[in-house]
Amino acid sequence: MKKAILAAALLVSAGLSAQDYLPGWQKGMFDIHFIATGRGDASFLILPDGTSILADAGDVGTGWHVDQPNDSKTPGEWIAKYIHDFSEGLPHRDTVDYFYLTHYHGDHVGTWGISKPGPHGYRLAGVTEVGEYIHFNKIIDRECGVYAFPSEQYFRDRTEKFIREAYFPFCKYQHDSCGTALEKFVIGSRTQFRPLYDKRSYRKNFEVYNIACNGHIHTGKGLKTRPMYTEDPNIFDENMFSGVVLFRYGKFTYYNGGDICSGPHESFKAQNRDFETPIADLIGGHVTLINPDHHGWKESSNGYFLKKLSPEVIVEMCSNRTHPYSETLKRIVDPMTYNTPRKLYITTEGSRERLGEELWQCFEPWYGHVVVRVYDGGNSYQVFVLDAKSGDYRILHAGEVVEL
Repeated sequence: MKKAILAAALLVSAGLSAQDYLPGWQKGMFDIHFIATGRGDASFLILPDGTSILADAGDVGTGWHVDQPNDSKTPGEWIAKYIHDFSEGLPHRDTVDYFYLTHYHGDHVGTWGISKPGPHGYRLAGVTEVGEYIHFNKIIDRECGVYAFPSEQYFRDRTEKFIREAYFPFCKYQHDSCGTALEKFVIGSRTQFRPLYDKRSYRKNFEVYNIACNGHIHTGKGLKTRPMYTEDPNIFDENMFSGVVLFRYGKFTYYNGGDICSGPHESFKAQNRDFETPIADLIGGHVTLINPDHHGWKESSNGYFLKKLSPEVIVEMCSNRTHPYSETLKRIVDPMTYNTPRKLYITTEGSRERLGEELWQCFEPWYGHVVVRVYDGGNSYQVFVLDAKSGDYRILHAGEVVEL
């Protein structure tokens, strides 16, 4: 109560009101924060019991990217600050229960060229820099601690230098010196990510379903899987190995497929790249919220996938001025693709000029940190957009509460 009174007093002294800012998380809420650094994917999730997940924490530097709020801090530092600022009232502040990396690409984990020396023998950028400020209780990625699929040679020759020489040593240091558990993503599991602080209350109405990873998909039975490809996986690009998860809280569902793809791409040798279709078939129906696969790039979000899932909220996380691809955006908004209402949000305005005003108007007229708050029981939700330019998280938009 004293903290609430002090916070209110500070707002009044600044000429602001409590209504200008997102009310704090409370038990029973499921919060999904799409953090808008402009230079990589990062989302911070608070489960209904206070368990926290950081999904990706990328940094690809400047150039075709946008620094948000500004370049006074690195994306890793901004992400760490965001987690600190929004984790008051959680079981452990400045601690993330799960760090989940969808796949080994710089816009999801960090990049060598903009990294800086660190105190523990690995370079700092993206998640390795977040780890200087935030403790991870567990790290989960597609090959965590194993690094064998599709082959050891793939990891020697095909993965980015930052992955091999910064992220992997970071994981080892966290495990050996900080007590962090390392786990490989388990396809078909519904318990690898779970509420840790109140297991009983949310046992029946909350789950995280691990659908696919490493080019394999759950069969729907036990932990059995099957491959989604017919070609040699060594010729695939890293995007194809992304982990795919579906969060369910009551009637609310959230899909995150990393950079999974749905068709061929002229830049890549493998042509059998439609993994979205079997994933859509396994999910089988409507999903409330999606983060478009591969940032809405040209070979993602095929018509069948969109129609099957018919998402009503779409959040486009931009880490490049080419996100999303114009033809993909046209397909997403086309009522012929699926005929139910949808709202689109975007985290930066970096692609506005390239898309043109007509396509840009498909997005809700605010950009910044997008927060989807699911209320107790998972029967309703609300979308907020927070200012990502000023650094103070003022609410730019508070949508209506939607009943499911």
